[in-house]
Amino acid sequence: MKKNQEMHAESGLESSEKPGSVGSGYEKISYNVIKAVKASVGGYFGGYYNAEIDLINLKVVWTHGGNDMEEVSIYKTIRKATAVKFIEQMQEADLLAWEDKYIEPGICDGTQWSIEIICDSGTIEKHGDNKFPKKWEVFCNAIKKITGKKFE
Repeated sequence: MKKNQEMHAESGLESSEKPGSVGSGYEKISYNVIKAVKASVGGYFGGYYNAEIDLINLKVVWTHGGNDMEEVSIYKTIRKATAVKFIEQMQEADLLAWEDKYIEPGICDGTQWSIEIICDSGTIEKHGDNKFPKKWEVFCNAIKKITGKKFE
């Protein structure tokens, strides 16, 4: 293992100088310590979508509402293999390396999104306003697959 990548097995943290690191210093959370992911996307005209994926209790909640629509929520239980596949998809999306915020200045209406990544060591928050990470579609497709519902 490289000198600047000392693994802390108990906490799931590793020292790193890569972009997307979390906390003070160079700590970076590894994918295997993610306990849950909460994501929201929406805008004024299309309403919003929320997804909560609990990887410990294997529960998923998907909600759609807003824009004078009645809020609809779907609850489901997932298998452990589905949770493992979801984490693999988060790695494909390179979620932990995303910047904390993506903002397109000068646009008032449009699409806002936010993500919370819950780990033992805390919560990582990422959000955007009319601007998206490079692998946003990979992330959205993973949410669609695990919820079985639209997320855009």
